[in-house]
Amino acid sequence: MAKHVAELMTKRDLGIKLLKGIPDVLCPTPEGAFYLLPDISAYFGKQTSTGEFITSADDLARHLLNTYKVALVPGDAFGAPETLRLSYAATHAEITDAVTKLGQCLLALR
Repeated sequence: MAKHVAELMTKRDLGIKLLKGIPDVLCPTPEGAFYLLPDISAYFGKQTSTGEFITSADDLARHLLNTYKVALVPGDAFGAPETLRLSYAATHAEITDAVTKLGQCLLALR
């Protein structure tokens, strides 16, 4: 069991480190969960390259899925409407890919 907990902590720390590299994204470090809830509200009100306005985590999750093929869940179902839910019960490569594409998506908004 300790080995699994250590692996999840390593993955959590990887996700946190990568998220810290995205401007204006805040993410608390969870103590006992296996997901991250990065606050992406600084990007609300911005526009995609196709002219779609991002006004909520729902909008951003849909845009991420359709354009970047990344499936993240809006945080409003977890009482955190300014966030997206990112599970770190995934591989290191999947976490890196998802957070990298999230950053690309956010930085492409205008």
